Amino acid sequence: MLNDHEQKRLLVLNAVVAGQSSVKEAAASLELTEHQVCRVLARYREEGAAALAHGNWGAPTRVCDDEGGGGAGCGLGAHNVPAATSST
Repeated sequence: MLNDHEQKRLLVLNAVVAGQSSVKEAAASLELTEHQVCRVLARYREEGAAALAHGNWGAPTRVCDDEGGGGAGCGLGAHNVPAATSST
């Protein structure tokens, strides 16, 4: 299922495909560059509306916990933060 943002992309890209809108107009409407619109449009033509859904939809989050043992292994827990140094 597409969210509101993705549904807007679908409507704008359909207008481009139908010749009712230009890539430049689509870029302005979607707040993207023309190059980004071309990339999204190419993916849309290959994969259909499913290409517009965010790739991480439904995936578990990868955030660190307070102890630094987060799923991403980012090591940014409180005990891994460098101590502030004094310049005096």
